[in-house]
Amino acid sequence: MGIVTTGKGVAVHTIDCETLKRFNDEPERWLDITWGDANDEHMHLGRLKVILNNEPGALGDLSNIIAKSQGNIANINITNRTITFFDIIIDVEVKDLKHLNNVILALKSSSAISAVTRVSK
Repeated sequence: MGIVTTGKGVAVHTIDCETLKRFNDEPERWLDITWGDANDEHMHLGRLKVILNNEPGALGDLSNIIAKSQGNIANINITNRTITFFDIIIDVEVKDLKHLNNVILALKSSSAISAVTRVSK
């Protein structure tokens, strides 16, 4: 869902976002938005939290899986590092929600990756 914000444009939220409750009494500010149609070639950002094993080649595996899934890394941030794991926030350019879900499934199939979840921005 989109919320029109004066001076800022449209803020995009998932339908289950707690922030939307603040705008229940202002339906004129709500926009029904989508990822686009099948002919839309514009790329969109999906944000993921990845728990990556701290082992040689794991980051390479992560980037190769995304590339083989036809995604592109737009931003990557290591938020925490331990002896065994890296916590990473990664923005991936994808065509649509189905494409993002395919990237997530491909990442989950890797032995170098312990967990993948979608992050609401």
